[in-house]
Amino acid sequence: TRGPRTDGQDDMERTRPVWHQRLEGDYEDESTHLLSKRQPRSWSLRLVMCSIGLIAVLCVLPVATMSWVRETSTEAAKDDGDRSHYCVAHAAYGGSYRTIAEVSAVTKRRYAETHGYAFREYLADDLDDFVATYCPELEGQIRLAYSKTTPVKSCGIWAALRDSCDYVLWTDADAVLVDNSLRMEDLLFLEAGPGVSEDDVERLEDRDILFFLESYKKLGLCPRLLDKDLPAGSCGSADDFGNCVNTGALIVRDSDFARTLLRDQLALAVFDNDFLRHSPCSTDGLGSGFARNITWDQCMFEGETEQCTLSCLYRNRPELLEKTKCRVSDDNNTHYLFGTLLDPPEEAVASVEQWDAKKHNNASVAADPMAIFDGYHKPPRAFGGSLVYNCMGGDFAKKLECVTFATYFMWPEMDIAAPDDGGVLDPRSTFASPPMILPA
Repeated sequence: TRGPRTDGQDDMERTRPVWHQRLEGDYEDESTHLLSKRQPRSWSLRLVMCSIGLIAVLCVLPVATMSWVRETSTEAAKDDGDRSHYCVAHAAYGGSYRTIAEVSAVTKRRYAETHGYAFREYLADDLDDFVATYCPELEGQIRLAYSKTTPVKSCGIWAALRDSCDYVLWTDADAVLVDNSLRMEDLLFLEAGPGVSEDDVERLEDRDILFFLESYKKLGLCPRLLDKDLPAGSCGSADDFGNCVNTGALIVRDSDFARTLLRDQLALAVFDNDFLRHSPCSTDGLGSGFARNITWDQCMFEGETEQCTLSCLYRNRPELLEKTKCRVSDDNNTHYLFGTLLDPPEEAVASVEQWDAKKHNNASVAADPMAIFDGYHKPPRAFGGSLVYNCMGGDFAKKLECVTFATYFMWPEMDIAAPDDGGVLDPRSTFASPPMILPA
């Protein structure tokens, strides 16, 4: 139990680094705060200096991080009696995101109960409480982070592996589990079955992390990932992995490799979007076919750099693939990580508009560019291979509406109580004005 704050703690609060202050508050407010703090820059000098810094970070990470892991992996004693072999987990801090997490938790608890897994939820009122409660050993790196998503995910996974889980299925707080039939054991290639041989199981047994990749062949995004000659569990090339990895969900095994990767992600979380997009970390141009007409970059989502920096790590150190396995979604049948992009980046939308106007040679007859994005963002499908439905981007109201719809579209038998009158919300509602809702 944490005691009351002292005068000394208040002094520390006033003198915290600006990087730490940037991470305060609810997620949806942080991007605005970050943008408002920007100052004019000399790009040439900044790019040279930051490029040197990025190269140095990538070079020293393997050695430095393993030292950190050896020091911290035994910091917290593990009570084997309280550990679970498989866990489902998510985390959030701040009032708005906690509300969203409490709604999305309904399906995650149901999924965990169905398969005998544990459910771990890491919630706090603010960043200070979140770090102090769940991952104090990561505080130094989190204080320096620019990314607003990497600290939450790294801290939550770290706590789950350290304290209670051998394997953890991590999902973002704004993600809903929609296919109860997909077991972690099957996703991890731990048993032979359709398309997975005994040799595949043996080949993949030493790989500690499973990521989900999105391959949209029709759009030219990572079509090689669907080649039939790729073995089960393959992540393709480092470029394919980096361009199409979706970190809305992943499965991590308790291991030194996992803890090292979490530390590495936090080390790269200090770089902002402007720098990353002008660095070798950018994934712009990695697509093929139609994708070359779209401005699309893992580094373009303001304040959310985790997919960009993960991509950067794997593309600069492809040997990481030797400890990684992947599940690949395709165009038509299986979308392990489905969802909707609530606010597509303006640059991406503009690039589609330009392409469409050029194609029709007349902007007045151009098709709606949002159709390019909406075509893959249909409602979740029960037991149709969609493990997770992600509500990506957007403000609090949009996220809450999306998470609520996905939850009760899939599981209408789950009652949901409105805190004002204790009634039950109609899952068929469009939630045009999303109510503040909490699980019953």
